[in-house]
Amino acid sequence: MALITCPDCGKQVSSRAVACPDCGCPIGSLRGGILRVECRFFGLLGNCRITVNFCGKSSVIKNGFYDDFPVPSDGKEHTATIYCSKGLDAANIPVKIKSGESKKVTVFYDDSKFLNHWKYKEEMFITK
Repeated sequence: MALITCPDCGKQVSSRAVACPDCGCPIGSLRGGILRVECRFFGLLGNCRITVNFCGKSSVIKNGFYDDFPVPSDGKEHTATIYCSKGLDAANIPVKIKSGESKKVTVFYDDSKFLNHWKYKEEMFITK
């Protein structure tokens, strides 16, 4: 266990604390997290893929796979840009994540519907 300085009140706090016992500032948010993005395709023809740009890392994810992106531990909010494409059908999905959070984003493509093929779901999860 290490002692860190609370960014709000300046007092010494355990690095394992969830919040500062003095002022309540969330200390857990000073740790990094993970943004996990996965691609799911439901349909008959073609292939879909997504490209994720987040904090200087870019990755192409094919159907059925995922990739993890480290979230900086700078106490700020960051935005990932997820570009989805299947033929001429494309979409941009912005996903916001705060430092210390771990979030799983599942991107779906379902061509059984007439419009709005691209959908996504965000879930928080806990990392060790």
